[in-house]
Formats: sequence, structure tokens, C-alpha cells
Amino acid sequence: MSSLPPITDLDLRRATVCQLLHWMAIGRTHPQALAEATQEAIERINPQLNAYVGLSPGLLREQARTAEHRRRDGVIGRLDGIPVAVKDNFDIAGWPTRAGLPGRERPASVPAAPACRSRRACAMMRRLCRGRSGVSA
Repeated sequence: MSSLPPITDLDLRRATVCQLLHWMAIGRTHPQALAEATQEAIERINPQLNAYVGLSPGLLREQARTAEHRRRDGVIGRLDGIPVAVKDNFDIAGWPTRAGLPGRERPASVPAAPACRSRRACAMMRRLCRGRSGVSA
């Protein structure tokens, strides 16, 4: 039995990527718990912030399950299991690229070059893109 306290949803949302990866590596949490905590926080806070312009909770859950299977099989990407948001001005295949403009609903057919490089470098950039951020930097 572990003497470590349980990791709360708030802990998951405040943790650094390194902490999350470590906790998943030692079995203190798993991608599905992280996905659920992230989705709950987005659903609760996004109506006031309007930071996410496109969400797919079902895809998030599916990709978290897939990440869990990869972790069990021992073949993972560098950020496997970490939810990411992609700014709305980068093309992601299958998602409309609105760039903050209304009426741009046609989905992109191919991802932008930075997304391609990220996908080659890290599986989760592709597999856990569950939201599109509309907040300008």
C-alpha cells in the first residue's frame, strides 16, 4: 500500500507536464483520469472564458483509452497521455481553421507543418488534440 496521498483533480490540473508524465510512469495516475479532470475543468470554466472554440469529449476519452493501451504495451510517445490544445490558426486535419473569424467552417484537409513536425516528434500531439484554443496570445 502506498503512503502517498491520492492525486486530486486540482493536482492534475496544476501539475507540470513533467510531474504528470512521472505520475503516469509510476502508476499514480493514468491518461483517462487526466482526460476526465481536464474535460470537467473545460466544461465548467469555458463558458466564462470562451477559450476553446472546438471540443470533442468523446474523442478525448477514446484517445485517453488508446494512450492507456499504449502505456500498457510499453510503446509510447514523449507526451503520451497529455492533453494538448492547438490554437485555432493552425490547420488540424478534420477540424475547421477559423483563426478567430466567423463563418470558416470547412475542415482542413491536411495539418499545418508545425503540427506535422509535432506529430512526428510526439504521438500525443496527434492523438489527444481534443480542443482548439481561440484565445489570442
